[in-house]
Amino acid sequence: MRRCIILIDVQKGFISPETEYVAERIEGLLKREHFDHVVATQFVNAEESPFRRFIKWDSLSGPPETDVLDVVKENAERIFVKNIYSAVNDEMLEYLEKNKITEVFLAGIDTDCCVLKTAADFFEIDMDAKVLAYYTASNGGKESRYAAVRVLKRMIGESQIIKNKHF
Repeated sequence: MRRCIILIDVQKGFISPETEYVAERIEGLLKREHFDHVVATQFVNAEESPFRRFIKWDSLSGPPETDVLDVVKENAERIFVKNIYSAVNDEMLEYLEKNKITEVFLAGIDTDCCVLKTAADFFEIDMDAKVLAYYTASNGGKESRYAAVRVLKRMIGESQIIKNKHF
């Protein structure tokens, strides 16, 4: 069994008072070397994105907001650029298949958006993906994070959510 952690959108533009704790937590997790592979995603809000059209949100369209944090740069063997919530796409799936990865762990920002959508997409293609809830954060605050974890338990199964920092 090969394990991969996907660090979702741990970027300067997503760091706020609500999320700043998560970088230190992720750094501690990576030092324990639980994973065979470490990859990350980098969200870039494209010019014609639904985020701009429907939400009227134009942040994270370029550096420095889109820059991943140093802890990600130093540890990720690959960074996948994405323009939507989910990290599940052909490029990611090819990488996982090529590296014979059978178990995926998700951490990062925002629990209630990109982490949730990525977890649901992995579930729907029958991939074992576990959400490391302690290593996620939400710009919507603690209530949004807790709500997302609750929805994820129902959506992908309680056994797929790891709530504590030791697993």
